[in-house]
Amino acid sequence: MLEKVQATLLSIYADTIVATPVRDGFLANNWNTNIGSVNTGTRGADKNGGASTAQADQGVSNLKIGDTIFFSNNLPYAVPVEFGVAGQNREPRRMLERSIRNHV
Repeated sequence: MLEKVQATLLSIYADTIVATPVRDGFLANNWNTNIGSVNTGTRGADKNGGASTAQADQGVSNLKIGDTIFFSNNLPYAVPVEFGVAGQNREPRRMLERSIRNHV
């Protein structure tokens, strides 16, 4: 069962990173994965989200039944990109929401 959970989480995380719009690579590379608490760190740009992917792989591989795993993005514009900006005609991208819906 744990392997199925891990595979599903990795698919959600990978799809989210790939679906993240890329201008300079900061947003894609600042998806954080942590067990037990939210990772509040940020990192530099990488248009492929390499550090985000590596951290997700490591976090999921360390996951045990009963753990709580957090997937977050701490950049100030992550929420407006995910949910859109009212009054500015910026449509929501729903990177994380769509990834979860596609795998759950």
